[in-house]
Amino acid sequence: AFANNPFIEGAAISPDAKTIAFIHNKGDQRLLAIHDLATKKNKIIPSGDLKVRRIFFASPNHLIISTSQTAQIDVFVGGKNEYYSYTVFNLTTLKFWHLFSGMEYYHPIVSGELNTYSRDGKYYITAKNVNTSNYNWELHEFNLDTKKNRIIGVEDDGYPDWLFDENGNVIAKTLTDDREKTWRLFIKEKNNWKKILTEKYQIFGPNLICLGEKTNEMIIYYNEGPLRFDYVRINADGTVAGLIDDGKNSSNILIHPVTNRYAGLVFNSEWPENHYAHPVLKAMNKSASEYYQGFRFKFFNHAYDIRKTLLYFEGQGTAGTYALMDFSTGEETVIGQAYPDIPSDYVVEKESFVFKAADGLDIQAYVTYPPGKAKKNLPLVLRVHGGPAARDTIAFDWDTLALASRGYAVLQVNYRGSSGFGEAHMEAGHGQWGKKMQTDLSDGVRHLVKLGTIDAKRVAIYGASYGGYAALAGAAFDPDVYRCAISVAGDADLKEMLNFEKMDSGSSKSSNVKYWQKQLGDVDLNSISPAKNVDKIKIPILLVHGKNDTVVSVRQSRLMNEALKRAGKPVTYIEFDKEDHWQSLASARLEMITSIMDFLNKHNPA
Repeated sequence: AFANNPFIEGAAISPDAKTIAFIHNKGDQRLLAIHDLATKKNKIIPSGDLKVRRIFFASPNHLIISTSQTAQIDVFVGGKNEYYSYTVFNLTTLKFWHLFSGMEYYHPIVSGELNTYSRDGKYYITAKNVNTSNYNWELHEFNLDTKKNRIIGVEDDGYPDWLFDENGNVIAKTLTDDREKTWRLFIKEKNNWKKILTEKYQIFGPNLICLGEKTNEMIIYYNEGPLRFDYVRINADGTVAGLIDDGKNSSNILIHPVTNRYAGLVFNSEWPENHYAHPVLKAMNKSASEYYQGFRFKFFNHAYDIRKTLLYFEGQGTAGTYALMDFSTGEETVIGQAYPDIPSDYVVEKESFVFKAADGLDIQAYVTYPPGKAKKNLPLVLRVHGGPAARDTIAFDWDTLALASRGYAVLQVNYRGSSGFGEAHMEAGHGQWGKKMQTDLSDGVRHLVKLGTIDAKRVAIYGASYGGYAALAGAAFDPDVYRCAISVAGDADLKEMLNFEKMDSGSSKSSNVKYWQKQLGDVDLNSISPAKNVDKIKIPILLVHGKNDTVVSVRQSRLMNEALKRAGKPVTYIEFDKEDHWQSLASARLEMITSIMDFLNKHNPA
């Protein structure tokens, strides 16, 4: 029940609020469900084993389905990558068609976000792709009914992004030249483009986010410089109109679902806090807070009448429920649960706490205790989040609850380097891979040992992506804390990791390479690479990786497996043929968690 893909995911409501669509997962198979709100009737359309990432309505009659696939395309640098395709489904004819499919000189993929709008009673969608005959980036507009398209933007001088107003007019664009580390902003004046702002950058340039509240304003997010991590209002002449900030640690921006204009900010917390500037959305958020008191909720899709919205809520024994709320009437219609087969008694809440690291730094963490067991001398699994510039929250984690259901306490630490706790906390992790980032984790273990809730002799470490690296680093550099370690798609050889990033981006000076060099710091990479330190490992290791991983190369786990075997260390290696970095296949995910449970039962029994 825990490892299955969610029973329901990716719900969407039509602009006229007459239809709801959602993805129903059945093993590795996905079914597209179309629900008529008036008749209460459903249409079920098989989608096969496609990796559906998102669905949304582009009109009352057209549903857009986003899927991804792992492929190597010669027009793009690097090896395999995850590419996104978009399918248009007509609710009347029940027929599908695919953007760019069958078009000469174009692969049937899309780069970046899509934009939808209506004009003269007709509905359109725009998408960006590369013309392989000349390698220009092009912006295409597709008529959703006739499938006819026209090119409305062409660029050969950098990677482009275009900004639209609510009527589908292109009003601004940006060009990013990663070789020259230059970002430029243009506005459209009649039929000409006027450059209004140029920024040089070292790693990542600014991002053009959306339209501002005022007519001639745009919102830009700065990744570097004096305005780093700020959302900034920019006037039509390129001058700064002001900052969007109330002194808190904002993590994202809220965009009005109809006008595409700024609507508020999201602030980091145990659950994202939405602070709406738009009066209607602000009132809706207040009403939802009262209606779902005691639950965690979020809006995720709206009709043209934004008071009719889909939302998700969890907590108090539910592992996630989707509902339609009509704030004009106060009527709620429950669509279904994400994990209906998980008994409510097993949906236990995480407990938040703060402890001191060895050097005195405050570290926030969560612990989940197994249901029905006393909080004393419990076996522990330390579950390390990926990123590392990410964070654990109080939200539902399927694998955390799966481990707790087997009798384990589960610790999740927001070690230095995690996002969500301010710039200083995140940057404190730079150069600390395998060092203080690692001891933050074991300091969390020692804190629970002092409380008496866990048994210091029964501790395992487990993580995916960076968390997989941390699991291996725990075995190599903090070996007396853990009885065993589990790495899912973790890096093991950091020089090899940088080489992969250089190959994947096509340059040793790319933004991605520079980002990871800053993360790792000026250190001897072999000294913090688990694959180069297997002689220090004294505990059993489980390695899990998918061949289709385009984020962390499967070569990382293969290298670690080979190094451990050469050194005569106990290791189990599982490689999935079609799995990616995100554990998209339910069958592989179920086999993975079963293997993890068997491994734990053998080496760190509950």
